[in-house]
Amino acid sequence: MRFLLALIVFVCLAFQSAYAQEFFYYQPNGNFSSATPQTDLANIHAKVCKLVGSQPATLSVFTSAVSAGNDNSKYEWALYGWINDPSTTSYKLVRPIAQAVEIYSSSVANAGFICFGTKPILGYQGVLKRNAGYWTPNGAILKEVYTVAPPAGYTDINVLATDCFNGGTGAIVAMVNPIRENFYQNSSICVNSLYFDNLGQEARVGYYFGVRNIAGCAFGFHDNPYTSGVIAAGLCYGPKPVRPSYTYNSRTINIGSFNSMISKYSRFENIPNAYLVKSLP
Repeated sequence: MRFLLALIVFVCLAFQSAYAQEFFYYQPNGNFSSATPQTDLANIHAKVCKLVGSQPATLSVFTSAVSAGNDNSKYEWALYGWINDPSTTSYKLVRPIAQAVEIYSSSVANAGFICFGTKPILGYQGVLKRNAGYWTPNGAILKEVYTVAPPAGYTDINVLATDCFNGGTGAIVAMVNPIRENFYQNSSICVNSLYFDNLGQEARVGYYFGVRNIAGCAFGFHDNPYTSGVIAAGLCYGPKPVRPSYTYNSRTINIGSFNSMISKYSRFENIPNAYLVKSLP
C-alpha cells in the first residue's frame, strides 16, 4: 500500500513537472491585431487564452515573474501583448525586456495577448518560439551551439567562457560532442572558432559546415588543437540568445547566424508551425 501511494505521488509530481506553467505570448490570428484598442479586450483575452488551455495574465503578477527571472527562466520577447491591469481596471500593451516590463503608450499594428498556463508545443501557430533563448513549453531549455565574436577575437578560452555565460542565458563553452551533434543536425559555420575538448580542459579550434561545393568552406567538421594566435570567434553551448549582439566588459559581442544558408538564426526555427490558426468560439 505504501509503495502504491508513493508511486501515485511520484506520477503526480512528474506530471506536474512535465507541464509546468508559465507566461507566454499568443496571437491566434489577425482578428486581434489592430491599431485601435479593442472595446471588449477582457472577453477576447479570456477566450484567446482558453483556446490553448490557459488563463489571462495580469500585469502585477507578470511584472513580478519578469523581474525575478534568471538564466533558466527569463521572459524576453520583442512583440507587444495585451494584458489586464486590475489596479487601473484597464488593458495595457506590454513586453518583457531586460527583466522589466515595458509599457507601450501608443497603439501597434500587431498585438497578441499574454496568457498564463502550459505553453503549447514549439511551433504552435501564433505562440512565440523564443524567449531570452529558444525554449520548450515545459521549462526544458532548448540548447544548441552558436558563435560569439568580440571585436578583437579570442586568444584565451577563459575569456570565451565568461562571454558565453554573460550572454543572458547561462551558456558554457561548447565541447566537441555537442558540436558534432549540431553538425549532423544541419547546422553550419564557416569561420574558425575556439571551443573545448570533451573533457572541458584543452582548447580546440575549427569549424563545421554542412553544405557541399561552397567556396572557402570545406564540408564536414574540422577539429584541430589550438596552439596560439587570435581566433575570430568562439563556440558557446546553451540557449541561443534572441538578440544578435550584447555588451559585456565594454565590448560588443556579436552572435553569429550559423544557419545563414537557410536563413535561420537558430536551428530550432526549422520546426514548422504544427497547428492551423484557431478562431474564437
